[in-house]
Amino acid sequence: MMHFSRSTCLFALALPLASAAADHDCLIEAKQQVDLRSPVEAVVETVQVQRGDSVKKGQVVATLESGPERAALDLAKSRASMSGELKSAEARVELTQKKQVRA
Repeated sequence: MMHFSRSTCLFALALPLASAAADHDCLIEAKQQVDLRSPVEAVVETVQVQRGDSVKKGQVVATLESGPERAALDLAKSRASMSGELKSAEARVELTQKKQVRA
């Protein structure tokens, strides 16, 4: 009958576990996960990062389609411009009227 020391038995038991671990892929989990949301409903136009990339605070990670919002902005700018031109024209008319009263 053969006698083995306790450390030899433990080594013999651990050997199959070590070789089995080498055959498996590992799973790396993120340090932190964050849910991203937009205050408006829209379709994602572009994604600026890849899965697994590190992201910093303030970094743009996606761009939303902004067709309707861009059109609304252009319309608002146009109206603001027209409003300024209208006020300028009204001021010129008022000035001309004051000049005529003095004359």
